[in-house]
Amino acid sequence: MARHLVRVQKKRRGDVRVILGSGCETGSGGKCTRSERAQARENSREIRRILKNGKVPVRVCGKSCLVGRDGKRGKIMHAKFFLIQKGSDRKVVQTSTNFMDNQMRHAQDLIVVPDRGLFRFYEQYWNRMWKRQWGSWGGSDARRSQFGSANGTVGHAYPRVGRDPVIKVLNQVNCAGKGRVRLINSDPLLRGKGASKRKYLLVSVLNRLRREGCDVRVITKDREPFGKVRTRNGVIHNKVLLVDARFDGQQRKRQLVFTGSHNLRSDATRGTSDVMLRVERPWVYRQYVTYFDQNLWKKLGRKS
Repeated sequence: MARHLVRVQKKRRGDVRVILGSGCETGSGGKCTRSERAQARENSREIRRILKNGKVPVRVCGKSCLVGRDGKRGKIMHAKFFLIQKGSDRKVVQTSTNFMDNQMRHAQDLIVVPDRGLFRFYEQYWNRMWKRQWGSWGGSDARRSQFGSANGTVGHAYPRVGRDPVIKVLNQVNCAGKGRVRLINSDPLLRGKGASKRKYLLVSVLNRLRREGCDVRVITKDREPFGKVRTRNGVIHNKVLLVDARFDGQQRKRQLVFTGSHNLRSDATRGTSDVMLRVERPWVYRQYVTYFDQNLWKKLGRKS
């Protein structure tokens, strides 16, 4: 990837800039060993060397690029997206993958959104990460969530000052007339700092939606208790929420896709540089729900 970016810089003579995280995000056993952390540091140094030799400006965030609610930087820079501009075309490329060889063995997703308003939001967030300052976005979440140009497109930037937008989204779902809710998350949801509150907020709302008539299913990396909500687990790295139900007080059903790099953890919400994207396009929803139901849910349910 680094060498390809260098080639783009030389061929296009364009403005290619890169923000990198450093350190080990997730090790083979869920936590990084000393050797895995050392290897991650070595990989980061090699990537920086390639980019700098290719005259590609690079900024490294050893921790979160931006401070959280407590005024401190979280553990990692976790955002994974590209911004591509060519002439009047502007595209946001949002993914869950870290672009490492071992990540290719995990379930991942990537979406390309040609939306000028969304591009502007992402660019403003990227510039803040580059400068390591919130600027006019500091102090509250008011400008950390913004609509794009297309109907139903929204970007959510992290870390947040208040509650995770995902909880607000789930509380806006109305299961009258039935509906579907699908959640994929690769990080342990019910462990770590703030686990008890997160369990109450997330598990309770998912079970309420199930009782009200929605077909609710959850896929996580590890086995975790979700009350009576149906769950399966496997080798995944996606962070996806799918909603097919009445939403935000409207009587008609809406089909929403939320995806990005954000894990549903309190420390991720309040201390990690991340982005979550909402897209409201039926054909995009169909792709994602088919991926969930056919590619993941069915296969994870098979006996080995």
